[in-house]
Amino acid sequence: MNLEQKLCEILTGMLKEQQLSISAISRLIKKGGYDQHRLILTGYLRALRDLGHLIEEDVPPSKVYSYNSKRDRDIYSLVGERIASVDANKRFAVGVCVLQHLFNRPCFKQELKLIGLTPTSTEWTQESKDPNLKKYRELTDGIKILSDEPAYEFVDKKDDPITEVGAEVLAGIIREIMDLSGLYLRYQQMKLIV
Repeated sequence: MNLEQKLCEILTGMLKEQQLSISAISRLIKKGGYDQHRLILTGYLRALRDLGHLIEEDVPPSKVYSYNSKRDRDIYSLVGERIASVDANKRFAVGVCVLQHLFNRPCFKQELKLIGLTPTSTEWTQESKDPNLKKYRELTDGIKILSDEPAYEFVDKKDDPITEVGAEVLAGIIREIMDLSGLYLRYQQMKLIV
């Protein structure tokens, strides 16, 4: 591991526990045996901020940095959080719809468990008979999919409410993980101004 990688690891590890100013970070890494000039350290911190690893806040007279805990969440936890507020009768179908559109394939029972869903029968979903299920099981990294585990798919119907709710879930995830400030109205106007 080179010095840059080690410094990145030390900084993110340090800032997972607490929010610190550049001066405090400089003192702590010197105690750890890494003597870096303050300008170089500031450059690393800003680069980590730009990559989304850290959050920078202005607390006059200095800037403070903290770890961006949103980076530790995976797609399953993001979808699970978003669909938790969906109507219980539509939740399973929305979960299947969202995962299917994200992965461009049917979603497996284990994946549905990861977002907090138990397979149920709905008018908008069905057990998948896709001939490529074996290939999909093999390609799925990070989670264990059993060879006999069922997969589910969304059934497109005319005028179904599921697709619209699924689009809202995906839009919410995108707004949460990307900085779109200044690009959309956060609060909708409640009264018509005449």
